[in-house]
Amino acid sequence: MRRRDARDGHSFHGGRTVGLLAARVAEHGGHRAVRIVDFAGAPDVVATLGSVAHALVQAADAEYADVYNAGIDPALFARAGFTRIDPDGADVVPDHFEPFERRNVRLFFAMKGGGAPALFKADGDQDRPNVVPREAP
Repeated sequence: MRRRDARDGHSFHGGRTVGLLAARVAEHGGHRAVRIVDFAGAPDVVATLGSVAHALVQAADAEYADVYNAGIDPALFARAGFTRIDPDGADVVPDHFEPFERRNVRLFFAMKGGGAPALFKADGDQDRPNVVPREAP
C-alpha cells in the first residue's frame, strides 16, 4: 500500500500514545520513501495513521510512504489514505532499495500456531537492507 496525498498534521489522538510505529527512510538516486515496517497497537488505530504517515513523508522529504501488512483489514489502511498496489499492475512501488530494483515484490509468509496474526515487513527479518560494501580493488 502506498500513501501520497496531502493531509494536515493534526495531533494524533489528542497527544495520547495509542501505538508504536516503526519506520525508516530508504533512498536511491536522490529519491526517498518512508518504509513503515512495523506497528504495535490496536488494529483500528491504523485508520488514523494518515496524518502520522504524512508528517513522516514531509520530515524526510520523501515521495511516499508504504507498508506491507497481512492480518489487518485493508479498509483500515484505505481510511488512513493508503492505496493498495496490485503487484502485477502498472504502478511500481519498489520494495528493494538496497540494492535498488524497480519492480513490485510479493512477500510470502507461513506461520505455525493459532490466532489471528498481524504481520508487517519487519517481522521475520524482511526489512533488513542487503547492501554489502564493496572493497576497493
